[in-house]
Amino acid sequence: MEKGDLKWAAQEVLKAALTERSHKDVEFLTTDEASEMAKVSRWTIYRWRMLKDADGGYLIRWSKLGSGKNSPVRIDKASFMAFLESKVQYANKEGGESK
Repeated sequence: MEKGDLKWAAQEVLKAALTERSHKDVEFLTTDEASEMAKVSRWTIYRWRMLKDADGGYLIRWSKLGSGKNSPVRIDKASFMAFLESKVQYANKEGGESK
């Protein structure tokens, strides 16, 4: 599977998941929770939040709670988990990547 195909598949899974649930079912993570979950730094989470797909939409859905520069940010857990799943690489017997 090509890298672009994997991103497209992750986006389609995310779209399907978001259309099936109501706003009450949405779970959010803080930046610290997301960085702890992914075992990366807060700055990596910030960089990941800024990644966009081919259509210009963010790969990870997030919301800023205020208009100020230092306002807290909440990350949609489902989109974050889909993004992490798209980062997983599976090795095959020949040494290449496959899924």
